[in-house]
Amino acid sequence: MRFFGLGLCLVMFGCAATPNKDVEHPHKTDNVVVADATRHLVKIDAEATDRFVKAGASSELVVRLRIGVDALPKKARSKVNLALAVDTSGSMEGDAIVHAREACMKMVDALADGDRLAIVTFDTRAEVIVPAIVLDKKSRALVRARIRAMQARGTTDMAGGLSAAVSQVTSGMLSDGINRVVLLGDGVPNDPAPLTAIAQQARQNGIAITSLGLGLDYDETLMGQVAQLSGGKFHYVRSSEQVASVLEEEVLKIERVAGRNASLQLVAGPGVTIVEVVGHQLPMGQRVGVPVGDLVAGEQRDVVVRLSAPARAAGAVVELVDAELTYQDALGSGASVQERGFVSVRATEDLAEIKGGHNDEIDLATARASVAALVIQAIATARAGNLPEAQRLVDRAEKIAREEGRDDAELKAKALEMPKLRKSLSAIVPAPQAIAPPNGSPPVAAPRPADAAAVREAHGAAVGTIQGG
Repeated sequence: MRFFGLGLCLVMFGCAATPNKDVEHPHKTDNVVVADATRHLVKIDAEATDRFVKAGASSELVVRLRIGVDALPKKARSKVNLALAVDTSGSMEGDAIVHAREACMKMVDALADGDRLAIVTFDTRAEVIVPAIVLDKKSRALVRARIRAMQARGTTDMAGGLSAAVSQVTSGMLSDGINRVVLLGDGVPNDPAPLTAIAQQARQNGIAITSLGLGLDYDETLMGQVAQLSGGKFHYVRSSEQVASVLEEEVLKIERVAGRNASLQLVAGPGVTIVEVVGHQLPMGQRVGVPVGDLVAGEQRDVVVRLSAPARAAGAVVELVDAELTYQDALGSGASVQERGFVSVRATEDLAEIKGGHNDEIDLATARASVAALVIQAIATARAGNLPEAQRLVDRAEKIAREEGRDDAELKAKALEMPKLRKSLSAIVPAPQAIAPPNGSPPVAAPRPADAAAVREAHGAAVGTIQGG
């Protein structure tokens, strides 16, 4: 399989402590402290599609960086500084607000004494119903009373709610714990414009945002962007009955965080260009920063990178890219930790060497990520009003899934899902284009809920592929 071009050989290495048979001490490498608490937990496994490139020809290269975290030591748990931003607009009336209250109650129960919690509701305006408070027996009773009073009404000031939640977390930032906002929304915000800037500012402050899209009416592209830009994760919640279990799982993940605010810095070698980090809308060139977010025990994050390298003579080593993962230790002092790697490939005229060095499994991983990225792009394009282009992107995703998935059940299944998604995209196109046909044709019926559900299912699965975990 050569759809993704040639790959490369990647050697990753972490910051190893100076050997000492009796005691291991924190140490510095390039002014970055390596903390004992996580030094052996976080690992980078790097694999490539090929070990060799053709001499005398430019090459398109693909590499997968796999970031994983082992199980935490027994009793290891980070302190938590959390704010909930809960949609209480009129669309939440009925079962949705009842289930939202229940979910908030369960999250209060799941957090430990000593954790900090704030709760913000947003409808026509945002309201901090529980200012950041340290949980204990007395404060839990107060929090539960405020939750029981939550009502659904008005419109959707999501930007105000998210901004207030970020401010609550900022007021009690933990240098040695987890600082997190969880955003729950079931609709389109009154003014979406400020949300991406709020997410970017949250990331700069070391606060990740987990966004939960509930039901069939929310803007999946926007909610996904808020999570990705802040270094957090997005989850599609099919029905309000599932909110409680999703929030409980979120608390469990927060308690298993080993590294906070992780980012991957990629620096290309001489003449090499970083063409794409699959699934991430980032400025490309010779230096690219990729937000990774919190590193959770038992989870892994794959970053698939496409590179373009110039021609080299046979036998030459092509210096491709330096990779540096940086995060804050969440189990100890909060010190900054780094893992570094260097990527190189050798040019050869021996076609047998090239063929023998190819790795089909990495092709499949790249295909899965590429299909997911195209699905996310197609949905965003449809939501922006360009249905024909969105459908062409789905066609590309289907083609990759079919061609690269002949022997892969996951890609085969994705290929079979694409026609349904292509048909369903009209459900999210702005109404004038989606419902009013050109040339005076009779108006078409409003999109079926099943179409909206198909889009959100596809988006949730695609984001899951890109964000890992």
